[in-house]
Amino acid sequence: MILAKPETEAHAGEALKVACHMFGAPLSHVAKHLGVSRQHVHNMQSTKRMNAERLKDIAEFFGLSVKEFLNLSNAPVSSFYRKNMEQVCSAIKNHNDSRYREMLDHSKLVEKLISELE
Repeated sequence: MILAKPETEAHAGEALKVACHMFGAPLSHVAKHLGVSRQHVHNMQSTKRMNAERLKDIAEFFGLSVKEFLNLSNAPVSSFYRKNMEQVCSAIKNHNDSRYREMLDHSKLVEKLISELE
């Protein structure tokens, strides 16, 4: 699937804010996963850069790659759509549904349209 090319450098804190909102994850759950306080996670939302290990841990919490996670700050809707459609397409493929190819093609078209609008 297509990843939107960021026009600006990714903002890790903004990506964290978007991810929490989109996935409905309370800061306290992220904090527990990272082994830090909820206040620390709140402060991280204003941090532009984070070290690679921290990014990996946060992305893992949301079930994303680091690249997908950071892309949330530049293209949140298409990133969220892509992740969900990957799961849907995988489920359809695993059930040997004959509509898999059609669903995949449709998904790519919708993602392209979303990316153009962002």
